Order: sequence, then structure tokens, then C-alpha cells
Amino acid sequence: MKNRELTKAKILNAFEQVLVEEGFQQLKVRRIATIAKIDKVLIYRYFGGLEGLATAYAESVEFWPDIEESLRDLSETDFQQKPGDAIRAVIHQHIVAIRSRKATAAILTWELIDTSPVCQIFAEIRENHAQNIYQFLYQTGLFDMQFLHSFGAILGATLNYLVIRSQNESVFSGVSIQSDEGWAQLEDAFVNIALTQVKKL
Repeated sequence: MKNRELTKAKILNAFEQVLVEEGFQQLKVRRIATIAKIDKVLIYRYFGGLEGLATAYAESVEFWPDIEESLRDLSETDFQQKPGDAIRAVIHQHIVAIRSRKATAAILTWELIDTSPVCQIFAEIRENHAQNIYQFLYQTGLFDMQFLHSFGAILGATLNYLVIRSQNESVFSGVSIQSDEGWAQLEDAFVNIALTQVKKL
């Protein structure tokens, strides 16, 4: 069992390496097996093929934060009693989670120029995560679902784009996107927008 898990980890690491360094078009079973230094049959045995491997990687916290990472120990009561603090916390935690994943920044960049079934798998995983967050926030009674969808789209698009730009650019629209201070400035703006839509309980 230990060898099986070690081999699966090697395959997942090789998948990430090929994707980050070479892009979606080079994501081939043979190429991944070569990087992992394993027989390609093991990719089919453990993951069922390339799409199964992509799903396993996309569902891992290496690619995208899960709901536990995004919310930490926040509860519905936290949002109801101190909405400003709770909203800031969840926005901050999501920004930190995405900025800290260097491979994710590279993958988001490749998604802009490549089309692949793997892109769709990644998009579905991100969408499922977003919907889980929206459902939790909606249950707090503070937000309309329509606002959550719109706000999430703006936050997600802004975050993803600026994370990509920050790989090679230090300032965007006067904001230092390579510094914690710059991202704190953006965080303040998103928190203020969210607070304008909080319902009175």
C-alpha cells in the first residue's frame, strides 16, 4: 500500500510539472510517465487515464483550496455577530490561498492560451468550490444569492488575473501586486463592497 501511494504521488507531481512547465498540449500519458519514471500502465491502473489523473490533481489542495481552508473555523454565528470581521477573514484566506500556490498561477496562465478537456475539469472543480462557499454564506442570512454570484465572479476574475500578472509585473493600476501591502489594499476594497450588501438581521 505504501508503494502504491508513493507511486501515485510521483504521478501527480509529474502531472503538475508537465502542466506548469509545458502546458496543456503536452499533457500526455506517455510524457507524464517519462517524467515520473514509471510505466504508463500505472497511470491507467491508479487513475483510469489522463482525465482521471487531472480530476485527482484538481481535487487536491495542491491546486485549489477546499472549503475547510477557505473558511477555516468560521461559523454562521461569526458572520451574524461580527459580519465585518468574518467577511474580511474569508476574503483574506482565499486571497492568501491562491497567491501561495505558485503552480496554480502557472496553470491559470496556460488556461488563457490553451483549450483542453483538462481545462474544463479544472473549471468545474473551481466552480464547485465557489458554489459551496456561496451556499454557506447564503445560509448566514446576510446575502442574496444573486449578489454572491456576482461578487464571486468579480473577486475570482480579479484575483486570478492579478495573480497571473504578478508573476512578471510589480504594479497594476497603481497597486503593488507583488507585495502583501498591495493585496491588503485590494482586500479592503472587496470587504467594503461586500459590506454594502449585508442584510440587517
